[in-house]
Amino acid sequence: MAKRKKGNVTTRPKILEYGDWSAGDHCWAVLLGDTKPTHCEIIEMHPVDNVTPAMTVTGIASFVYRVIPIRIAAETGKEARVLRAEFDDWYQKEYKNKQKTKRKKKTVK
Repeated sequence: MAKRKKGNVTTRPKILEYGDWSAGDHCWAVLLGDTKPTHCEIIEMHPVDNVTPAMTVTGIASFVYRVIPIRIAAETGKEARVLRAEFDDWYQKEYKNKQKTKRKKKTVK
């Protein structure tokens, strides 16, 4: 049997701090599709994201692994609910409208 080539594994640098948050911190967030806040631990940050700066988190009780906007992370569960509602409003008004205008510009050309 032929020997298999060893592939070169390249790892990307992880961004561990952004704003007030850093990797290893605990936060509360209302995840997509949920109505209750989830207690999470921050893994890494994604400051350059398509929509808004984001972070990778792992749920402490539920062990879910998600990427969430930094805007919805809070110190307490009550704050997280308020921030999620504000983010949903912003997303519907600002981001969706920008996407519609981009599509219109593409079809006009």
